Amino acid sequence: MPHSRLHPLTRFTRFSLTLLIYGLLGAGLERVSFAADLTASSGFPSVLFDDTDTAPNPDWEIRADQIGVRVFDRVNARNPFSIIAGAPGGSLWVRNNGNVGLGTLNPDQKLHLTSGNTPSIRLEQDTSLALPPKAWLLRGNNFEFLIEDASAPQFTVPFVIFAGAPHLGLVLNGSGHLGLGTQSPQGNLHIFGAANKDIFNGMGPDLSAGPAFNFGYSGNSFGPGTGFFNVRGANSGVNPSLRFATANVQRLIVTNAGRVGIGTLAPSVALDVVGTVRASTSLMVGG
Repeated sequence: MPHSRLHPLTRFTRFSLTLLIYGLLGAGLERVSFAADLTASSGFPSVLFDDTDTAPNPDWEIRADQIGVRVFDRVNARNPFSIIAGAPGGSLWVRNNGNVGLGTLNPDQKLHLTSGNTPSIRLEQDTSLALPPKAWLLRGNNFEFLIEDASAPQFTVPFVIFAGAPHLGLVLNGSGHLGLGTQSPQGNLHIFGAANKDIFNGMGPDLSAGPAFNFGYSGNSFGPGTGFFNVRGANSGVNPSLRFATANVQRLIVTNAGRVGIGTLAPSVALDVVGTVRASTSLMVGG
C-alpha cells in the first residue's frame, strides 16, 4: 500500500514517464534507472526537455561529458549556462533569501564575492555592437578599494579609496555639490574643516615644502575665520610668487621678497605701480 504522503502515479504520468525512458534509450543511453536518482549513462550523456506546444518554444538539453555540464537552447543553438569540470566548491551559491554567493556559501548581500586575495569584478564592453572595446576592474583588499582601467597599455588606477578613510570623506549630494569631509556641501565644492584648525588646501607636488599654492584657512594659527593664501617655494631655491590675473593678463604680483607690483611683474620697491594712482580723499607718503 502506498505511503499516505505519496500520491500514486496517474495514468498520464506513467505514460509520460514511459515515453521519457524510451526516448532516453532511443537517444543511445546505455543505462537509465529510477531508484533514488535519475541516471543517464553513455559516452556523452544528455537529457532532453522537449516542448511539444505548437508555438516555437525552445527545447532544452542538459549535456554532461569530460568537459563539464552545459545547458543548451536547442532551437536557438545557444549554450547559456555551463559548469566546467574541476570548478571549486562554492563557486556559485544561491541562498533561500535570494542572495548570490561567488566563492562563498554564506552570501550576506544580494551579490557577495569572496576570494583569498583581492576579489575583483570585471566590466567589459566587447565589439559585438561595433563599439570600441573597453574593460574596467573593481578591486578591493586590505589596503584599498580601486577602479582600474584594464584596457590601458600600462597599469592605470584613476580612483582609489584607502582602507581607514574617514567617514563622509567624499560626498556628492543630489544637487551635484561635492563635499570633502561634510555630508552637506554648501557649494559646488565644499572643503570642510573645523574653525580652530589649520585646513590648508592646495595645488602642487608638495604642499608642505613646495612648490605649491595653498589657500584657507589658518584658524589654529591666527584665530577662527582666518583667510589665507600662501605660495611655497621648492627646496631647490626656486623663488615663488603670488600673482593675480584677469583676461589672461597678469595684473598684480607679490614677490617672495614681499614687494607688490601693479602693472609690472618686477617691482623694485615695496609698492611699484605702473600707471596712474588715484586717491578719493588724500594720499600720504612717508612716515
